[in-house]
Amino acid sequence: MVFNPGAGLGPKWKDSFFVVEFVGSPARSGIHAFKLQPKGASFEMTSTEQILSGVLPTGLDFGPDGALYIADWIDGWNTKNYGRIWKLEDESAKGWEIQKDTENQLKSDFKKLDEKELKVRLYHEDLRVRRKAQFELAKRGEDGGEILKEVIVDKSNQYARIHAIIGLSQLARMEDMSYADGIIKLLSDSDPEIKAQAAKWLGDIRYPKAGKELIAGLKDTESRVRFFSAEALGRTSNQEAVQPLIALLESNNDIDAYLRHAATLALSRIGQVAPLAALTSHPSKAVRMGAVIALRRLESPELAKFLQDSDELIVTEAARAIHDDFSVPAALPALADLATSTNFQNEPLMRRVISANQRVGEVKNLNNLLAFSSKTDIPLPLMKEAIAAIGTWAKPSLLDRVDGRYRGVVERDPRMVREVSKESLLAQLNSPEEEIRVESAKAMGKLTFIGTEKELLSKLKTDPSVAVKVQALMSLNTMNSALLSEAINYAMSDNREDLRVAGLSMLSEISLPNEQKVKLLTDIIQ
Repeated sequence: MVFNPGAGLGPKWKDSFFVVEFVGSPARSGIHAFKLQPKGASFEMTSTEQILSGVLPTGLDFGPDGALYIADWIDGWNTKNYGRIWKLEDESAKGWEIQKDTENQLKSDFKKLDEKELKVRLYHEDLRVRRKAQFELAKRGEDGGEILKEVIVDKSNQYARIHAIIGLSQLARMEDMSYADGIIKLLSDSDPEIKAQAAKWLGDIRYPKAGKELIAGLKDTESRVRFFSAEALGRTSNQEAVQPLIALLESNNDIDAYLRHAATLALSRIGQVAPLAALTSHPSKAVRMGAVIALRRLESPELAKFLQDSDELIVTEAARAIHDDFSVPAALPALADLATSTNFQNEPLMRRVISANQRVGEVKNLNNLLAFSSKTDIPLPLMKEAIAAIGTWAKPSLLDRVDGRYRGVVERDPRMVREVSKESLLAQLNSPEEEIRVESAKAMGKLTFIGTEKELLSKLKTDPSVAVKVQALMSLNTMNSALLSEAINYAMSDNREDLRVAGLSMLSEISLPNEQKVKLLTDIIQ
């Protein structure tokens, strides 16, 4: 994706972005142009159109001549030693003076120009020329800095002022941080975008002297000013900004996600946990949500306090923060206890609660899941997940049940699990829900639940569901049951194909006399 630097294609394409659409075949791929307009702290699309098709584009860029150059893979995935580059021009721009001038400027050596000539080029229509002049002025130290200071106060050209701001931030990095003093004055400028850019670049160089002005910027009428002020305060770790940033979360009220992001990121960078943890009783949901997001970045155990929130989304977000990625181990027990204490039942939350119990792995956690799975009002997918977690308790998966992150090898004593869960699993084996009966039978097999062999054989013979019958047979096989021969004999004589196939697949694993195996196989063939 590229942005028109000013002299690209033609006047029609001013302020346009261009993006390749690569979907595998030339007929459906091409180049699109689109425009944006400000919306809050970010932007929204106003128009879009496909300007070229029939090519398989992989990249694009503007040349010094204003043409758009496009790399074309031609036919796609097959290996080959050739490709194409297309040159796209706009006929309506033929003879356009700015294009010719831009090409000459980009080809010229700016090192040979004096500072006044470079100053003129900061006002050029093409971004590439302006940037080239900006970099050359920044390299010239004090002489270049004087020119940049002149330009930032010239309100006749916003682009030139922005390049001067960036140039001064370069000098502050390379020469002396005092060059940034000139940028601080712009935080009270009459142009909102100049204020936003001043805040942005003061934050980028982490200049601490602008704290008072940046805190004032959090109340600016323009969203972009508030956004970049918040970012800058976070980058400079300004301790005095904590309460103003919390006030920004409250006034934003979750309307603008970008503003919320800037405020929460700043709070996490400042790193004060206590003021964030104290927000559990704040009346604003937006503030409490912001606190959770900031505490997540800080990996703080104080997240556990937000699991008692009255708002389901905040509790769910706290669960994500505690459970996912590298997790917050100290808060996992509190998350696990929600299995028996919360009335919320959304899947994103409860899958993490179930997983937290399995990961903590104490007897209390096993009892949490057994109590949870015995409830009558639990959604079926969550009931299945709880039973599956019990079934794999002794040897959980190496990968997290929720987000797939590698958690490592865990092995526990299966005897304890069998003792504690037997009554519950047997009850679930007689559930009216077919999927619950299947999951319970599977759990018994994984736990090598020898004490449930007769019940599994009974399910194989009497359950109305083929899926339950097959799983009962598989579980008997998993636990290497003494009843397996009888179970396979029954399965292979059943009139349902799925069950016969399951029995057939296990025939080689049991110690039946060869003559009996031959008879069973012959019966199947017949």
